[in-house]
Amino acid sequence: MGASRALLGFSKKEKEDPVTTLFREARTAQIQKNYDVAEKLFHDCLNVVNDQKKENKIDESEYLHAKSNIYDSMADMALSRGHFSDAEVLYKETMKCCLQMGKSQDDNALIEMSVKLASIYAMMKRDKEAVQGFKFCIDAQEKKVKENADSSEDTVALLGLALESYGRYLMYNKKLEEAQPLFERALQIAKKTLGEDHVQTLILRNDLATLDILNKNYVQAESNLREAIKIGERVDSPETPVLYINLGAIFLRKADSDNAHNVCSHALVVAKKIGNIMAISQAKRCLEKSKQLRLRKENNVATG
Repeated sequence: MGASRALLGFSKKEKEDPVTTLFREARTAQIQKNYDVAEKLFHDCLNVVNDQKKENKIDESEYLHAKSNIYDSMADMALSRGHFSDAEVLYKETMKCCLQMGKSQDDNALIEMSVKLASIYAMMKRDKEAVQGFKFCIDAQEKKVKENADSSEDTVALLGLALESYGRYLMYNKKLEEAQPLFERALQIAKKTLGEDHVQTLILRNDLATLDILNKNYVQAESNLREAIKIGERVDSPETPVLYINLGAIFLRKADSDNAHNVCSHALVVAKKIGNIMAISQAKRCLEKSKQLRLRKENNVATG
C-alpha cells in the first residue's frame, strides 16, 4: 500500500565499491525480470560482502546493512516467482539481520516483511500461522497509530496493507462478513495517505466489488467498479480493462446481455491497446458468454 522500507541505501562514497555495483546490476536484472541473472548477481554480491567482512574492510553494522538489502531483494524476487519456501527463508534471514542491527520487532520494516510472510503462509495453506501473522501486524500498527496521532504516512499505510492482506485472506476463505470492514477501512486509509486517484485505491475498490459480487450485492458492486473505472481512466491504469470485464461479469449474472456485450467490447479494445494478453482472453470469454446469453434469450422468446 505504498509503504516503503529501504533497509539500506549504499553510501555515495561507495559508488565504485564492488558490492554497490553488483547490487545495482542485480536489481536492474530483477526489475527486467531476468531472474536467473539477478539471482547469480545477488549471490556474487553476498560473497563479496562476506569476503569484505572477513578481511575487516567493513564493520559489523555495514555488514548487516548490506546483507539485509541483499536478502530482502532476493526474498521479493522469490515471492514474485512463486517460490514461497525460498521467500520465507530469505525474509526470515532479512528480519534476523534487522534485529541484530537493533530494530524492534514492531519496526515498520519488520512489519512489512511480516505481512509478506503471513501472505506466504496463506498461500501455503498454513492458516494458523497466516492468521497469527496478520493479526500481529494489524495490532502492532493499530497501537502505533493510537499512541501517536502524528504517525508517519508509512506507519498508517502499513496498517492499510495489513488490513487489506488479511481481508483478502478472509474473502478467499469465504469469511465475507469479517473481510468487509477490513477492506472498507483499508480503502479509507488508501484515500487518506495515497489519494483518491492512486492505483491502490482502485485495487481496493475492485476488492470491495468482488466481495459485493460474492454477497450478490450487485448494485453496490457496480458502484464500486464504476468508481474504480473512473480512477483507472484518469491515471491510465493497466488494470482498467480488468475492471470493465468485472463489470461485464455483473451484467452476465443479472442476465443483461446487452450491457455485458458493451462493457466487454470496450474492455477488449483497451486490453489490445495496452497489450494485456490475459485481459484480451478474459474479454473475449466475456463476449462469448454474452453472445450465448443473448441466444438463449432469443430461443426462449421464440419457443415461449
